[in-house]
Amino acid sequence: MFEIQSSKLALDKSQSSDVKKFAQHMVDDHSKAGDGLKQAVKQANDKVEVPAKLDNAHQKMLTRLQGLSGKKFDQAYWRMQRNGHDKTIALFQSYGDGGKDGPVRNFAQKTLPTLKQHREMISTMTHSS
Repeated sequence: MFEIQSSKLALDKSQSSDVKKFAQHMVDDHSKAGDGLKQAVKQANDKVEVPAKLDNAHQKMLTRLQGLSGKKFDQAYWRMQRNGHDKTIALFQSYGDGGKDGPVRNFAQKTLPTLKQHREMISTMTHSS
């Protein structure tokens, strides 16, 4: 959810065409992934729920982004995206390797290459900004 909400904010606030292009990619891919996760959890029939809103830490990060503009916004957005993708990749890798067999593990394994692609995009664009 954070990737989607912060990226929608980037589409509005950033002046960089690179940031906007990346942000649109995040909105599209993470919206699709969110739907896929909900479906996987439903198929797994576990008593796990996908959160409906941001946790406090991510809400604070979004609020911080809302107060920034220009280059400071772009730098904070990139940093948050980089750190978030690093954590998400580690989580998906761990669950994909050792999680309970079933739809959620399959989802993690299937989604991991896309997350790694996003992280590579972040690395490339951070150096060019």
